[in-house]
Amino acid sequence: DSWTAGIRKSLPSITIEHLPLAGIRPIARDSRKEDARRTLGIKAGQSVALLFGTGHCDQDPTTVLEALHERSDWQLIVAGSVARYLKQQDIEKWRIHPLVIEGFVEASVRDCAYRAADVVLLSFRPNHGRNSGTLMDAISYGRPVIVSDRSSASDLVRQWGLGGVFACGSPAKLCEALDELDVDASRL
Repeated sequence: DSWTAGIRKSLPSITIEHLPLAGIRPIARDSRKEDARRTLGIKAGQSVALLFGTGHCDQDPTTVLEALHERSDWQLIVAGSVARYLKQQDIEKWRIHPLVIEGFVEASVRDCAYRAADVVLLSFRPNHGRNSGTLMDAISYGRPVIVSDRSSASDLVRQWGLGGVFACGSPAKLCEALDELDVDASRL
């Protein structure tokens, strides 16, 4: 809304409307979570979180990495260019080593990662106001989302009951949100 107010002011002769819009895509429902996990080498019954994205300047993947490196109850999949942030981590010291799919992720691999996940994690810097393709993909696959507050994605997650929200930049609050997630319900 703050952007549209500024645009209205600078272009008074044009009608400006704010539409928080992103697309979701149809997903084939013929593949099972167990098959995706087997393909990725993830053991049955393991709780799986997905961190996916380009690692753009408004993402904050470090919060996710700090939250999960000591967790023995969550397998983290890190997919896309955001995986470059793992180079700053000593993943050999993680309780469960993250599954890394670095760089461009082709459609069939992305499909497998989303299908395998119990939850999708989104962490942004404060006041991130743009759309999130990862959020739209999570919706397409029917996966709950845990997202940092003070972002347009968190507004949508709250409004539509799509998952949970944690304090921006807080690994501890992200862990609390993971602990509150009904993992059994998200495994459907």
